Parts: sequence; structure tokens; C-alpha cells
Amino acid sequence: MQEIFNLEMVPPGLRSRIPPGKHRANFVLLVDIGTHEIRFRDYHSDFKRQILVGFELIDYLRYGADAPHIIQAVYNYSTDTRSKLINVFKDVLYTFHPGNWNLQRLLGISLDVITTNNDMGYPRLEALQLSRDRDGKFPRYPSYVKPFCWHFETDGEPEIPAWVPNLYGAPLIAKIHSSREYQRLIREQQREEEEGNNG
Repeated sequence: MQEIFNLEMVPPGLRSRIPPGKHRANFVLLVDIGTHEIRFRDYHSDFKRQILVGFELIDYLRYGADAPHIIQAVYNYSTDTRSKLINVFKDVLYTFHPGNWNLQRLLGISLDVITTNNDMGYPRLEALQLSRDRDGKFPRYPSYVKPFCWHFETDGEPEIPAWVPNLYGAPLIAKIHSSREYQRLIREQQREEEEGNNG
């Protein structure tokens, strides 16, 4: 394994202070984290399939690691044109793949991310932008991590790279394990084992 990919994990709650504005970035993280219960402000809840995306901010180092800050965002999966997921990615998709709106095709591209800060001062992803150089070409920013993609149709347990930050204060794998899809896989495996033992 290459040492450059062996990056230090960020402890829960420890994040770089990123000023609001436009930042150079690479799209490096795309994960299907499954279906989870979402609670709304009016106290009702619903189950939504969710996607995690992450961008490597190449001009900001993470605390305790000689590697760029990773800003993450979780979106409910939706093809509705009014959805947050579509609104964030539509301009980039129109430019690179107008006939095929598949996020996996965008993994690894360089772009600019627009961030704001939440009430606690932590960065929040608001929008994506494409910038061109003087020759009209899209820039390619240096990258320090290998892009990672995983979904439930992938065979086997996800091997989360060390550079992927925690999600909501816990390892990403814990979020995947708590999903409806993963719990269903576990039940199916247990049933197959029981049938094999009884056979």
C-alpha cells in the first residue's frame, strides 16, 4: 500500500476552521450509506435512502494530519429536479455528462466548492462551481488521496480508507451498518446459515 494514502483519522468533533466562500477542491468520496430514519422539525419521521459525498479542499490541512481537509455532505437520494442533491450537482452534470446523470462518472474531477458556516462555525457545503483557466480549459488540482466509491451492489464489506473522516462523530462504517439495507443483508446471511446447518 502506498504511504501517501495512509492518512491519519480526524478525531470526532475536531475539524479545520474553513472560512466561508469558494475553495479549490477534488470530488473524492461517493458512498451509498443506505436507508435511515429522518426526523423533521414538525416531529414526524420518514425513511430515506442517503448518499454521502466528499470533497478534498486542497488549500486547507486537517488538524493533526499533513493532508487536505475533507468536507462532507449527506443528501437524500432523489431524482426530483427540486431536490438538494440535483440542485448541487446539476451544473456539473450538464457540463461533463449531459446525457448520463451518474455521479460516479464525476468522481475525481476538480472543481470549486462554495461553503458557508453553520451556527457552530463548521463548514457546510452549499454549491459547486466549475472554473476555467485562461485557455478555457478546466483545471486539474493536485490530489493527495485516491477517490473512494462504494454502494450496496458492491460485493463484500466496504474497506473505508483511513483518510475518510468520521460522520456525525462516528466511523462511516457504523452508519452503513445501521442502514436498513445492511441489516437486511445480515438477516439473509443468518437465514442461509441456519438453512445450511439444518440441511
